[in-house]
Amino acid sequence: MMYKHFFKRFFDLLISGIALLCTGWFLILVAIFLHFANKGAGAFFFQERFGWLICEK
Repeated sequence: MMYKHFFKRFFDLLISGIALLCTGWFLILVAIFLHFANKGAGAFFFQERFGWLICEK
């Protein structure tokens, strides 16, 4: 019974690793494209928040 769980875990890790290798290059290309398309802003959006903590400055 223990071997069944071991092989399932091994198979899950193997398939997820292969999936990351197959799609990882595409995700890196998208991040690079967004970096240059947004004039260096990158793939994440940052915004200054307004609220009572900002008003105390």
